[in-house]
Amino acid sequence: MMKPIWTTFYLSLAAAVLLLASGSLLAEVWQLAGLFALMGIGWVWGKQRGRSAAAAGLLLFCLGAVYGTAVGVSVGWLVSGVIAALVAWDLDSVLHRWQFVREEDIPLFWQAHIRQLARLLVLALLLASLPLLLSLQLRFGLILGFALLAIIALSQFIRWAGK
Repeated sequence: MMKPIWTTFYLSLAAAVLLLASGSLLAEVWQLAGLFALMGIGWVWGKQRGRSAAAAGLLLFCLGAVYGTAVGVSVGWLVSGVIAALVAWDLDSVLHRWQFVREEDIPLFWQAHIRQLARLLVLALLLASLPLLLSLQLRFGLILGFALLAIIALSQFIRWAGK
């Protein structure tokens, strides 16, 4: 049952590393490309030891992307890589919580997960449309920082609401 989710998790994490590292290599920022590779390996290493590395992994990828904007990496590569890391973050969370789900609670688990994704999508759309509606000119790093804060706040809210 969980094999497709594991596969998708690894593919999305690999996509995040490849996109972020490729953008860094194209901008000739070799060290950052290596750091993205190490971050991906660290995330897999933590996951294989039964720990949820989702929050730390996403945070490191976002911080690396913010640094990438400062050193001239193309925003397209960075945004694509962070989106792939966000998918890996969600799947890591699913895989971690799945360990505690009883057989009879599987439908409720998926319903709760879909509701969580829907809330995250609505919040992301609202945050993404806010600068368009207000005609604000924000730097990518600042936007990514706000997105990271929103993700952390939303995950804390979901954890609090679930208790």
